[in-house]
Amino acid sequence: MGFPEQLISQIQRKKSILICGIDPVYENLPAFAKESDPLDSLKTYFVKVIKTLKDRIAGIKLQSAHFELYRDKGIKLLFELAEQAKKEGLITIFDGKRGDIDSTSKYYAQAYLGSNEFDSMTVNPYLGGDSISPFIDQAEKKSKGIFVLTRTTNHGSDDLQTKNINGVPVYMHVARLCSKIGSSKKDKSGYSPVGLVAPSTFPESLKEIRNEYKNCFILIPGIGAQKGETSTIKYAHNKDGFGALVNISRSLCYPANTTTQNEWEIKITEIAENYNKQLAAKKY
Repeated sequence: MGFPEQLISQIQRKKSILICGIDPVYENLPAFAKESDPLDSLKTYFVKVIKTLKDRIAGIKLQSAHFELYRDKGIKLLFELAEQAKKEGLITIFDGKRGDIDSTSKYYAQAYLGSNEFDSMTVNPYLGGDSISPFIDQAEKKSKGIFVLTRTTNHGSDDLQTKNINGVPVYMHVARLCSKIGSSKKDKSGYSPVGLVAPSTFPESLKEIRNEYKNCFILIPGIGAQKGETSTIKYAHNKDGFGALVNISRSLCYPANTTTQNEWEIKITEIAENYNKQLAAKKY
């Protein structure tokens, strides 16, 4: 089964397009979750996050930098949490935004898409098409997926990504490149393993990107702490009701005003269910 087929099956089974973004920050943990060792605390806490939300989300996205801070032990935890998520039946995304010359990208692709723990990864395309090719090759070989950055949620993205080349912004050149490469690689679902990352915080850009590339899933950050609106998801869905994945990180993983584990579990569940209701209402 191809990666897009796996995504669609997961969305149908969970009735959710929600991806829980795991960005471990010890200081953000509620007091009841803080042990003497930060890594032990983070492991215990995020295993609870995964187990609590497993029936309410389609998958998890693990942000690499937060683990790399702790060096080898952090990388070990990264893979352990991904393995835990796989055991709970969730799709896993490695979020490292990797990208380099093709001979180096090949090893990034093997390290993550070649692993049992990760189903997909985020890719930085700004070295050009040949830098993406090793990720696509590995994804096809292993029935995995990639999500290529187009326009990002930070306002500094305007420094480069919105600059025009022949009247077309750079991020749209990326979307066109991915559409050209990815549309020929569809599985039985009609979707390609070559997906995109596009922002809820710039809805008109999201709309443009979807209109350019229909045959892919779009991973959408920015809702929640970054003030993106759930209403923007209508621009990412295709008419079959699929094509969008929504990442929620801080506002889901670190609920406010929870002093006990029981309060925390109730709150985090309510937040996920509320997002699912809002996002389901935005489908065509």
